[in-house]
Amino acid sequence: MTIACGDLVNHDDDRRARPVSVAALYLDGGHPTALFAPCENTRMSGLTVSDGVNELWSVIDGDPPDPVTTIRIFVVPTGWEVERTGAQELSAIAPGREYHLFPDVYAGSASQTADEGMNFNFTLADLTSLRPDEVWAVGAQDAKPGPMTREQFHSASAATCDS
Repeated sequence: MTIACGDLVNHDDDRRARPVSVAALYLDGGHPTALFAPCENTRMSGLTVSDGVNELWSVIDGDPPDPVTTIRIFVVPTGWEVERTGAQELSAIAPGREYHLFPDVYAGSASQTADEGMNFNFTLADLTSLRPDEVWAVGAQDAKPGPMTREQFHSASAATCDS
């Protein structure tokens, strides 16, 4: 998943925005878990997982004192709350189905969802195919999601944020 750090942090900056990998997925003890690496002065403020049809699980940041860097899907982090949307609540990632990850980033005074760049699709098979040191993420703008090492994920995020 990518988001233009310049779009979040440097609103009046004329530098070309570069994609930043801010979220990835992996299995932690068999549980789907989102890993976040937002740019400095930003933090994750929400996360939605949807089956794309009629079920979703969505949590929002209740302005906790410490930023969240991981969220185990279907477990509400301390200081966060479930966002009720009227849709049926998703409660499990089932085999053979595709899901969508929609994270929100908070930058300064506004939450920003960049639908065209931050979201990505995944299946349970995608996550179970990962080696222990890998995550499922988007590594480059307009690329399809796929496996990458955690080091590659964090390096790409850090390098892009620093520019």
